[in-house]
Amino acid sequence: MYYDQKKCGERIRKLRKMHGFTQEELADKLNVSAGHMGKIETGSKGVSIDLMIEIAETFHVSLDYLVMGKEPATEILRHKIRSKIESSK
Repeated sequence: MYYDQKKCGERIRKLRKMHGFTQEELADKLNVSAGHMGKIETGSKGVSIDLMIEIAETFHVSLDYLVMGKEPATEILRHKIRSKIESSK
């Protein structure tokens, strides 16, 4: 797996829309210009690690998700929780 700037931008755009932000609102929140935000979302501009951290914290997602598109291992977590519950009975 490699970092894909365009896919990272698509994930950021998706998160922005899911949370009801306009590009301008998100840009203001992150202290960048709306033009810069637009370039990030289209993948024509990279994101600094500091800004990536701010975006991750804003949307309560991991850097793994933003950078690589890795979804949380929810099935593994569910299995571990079920096992703990079963073993405590």
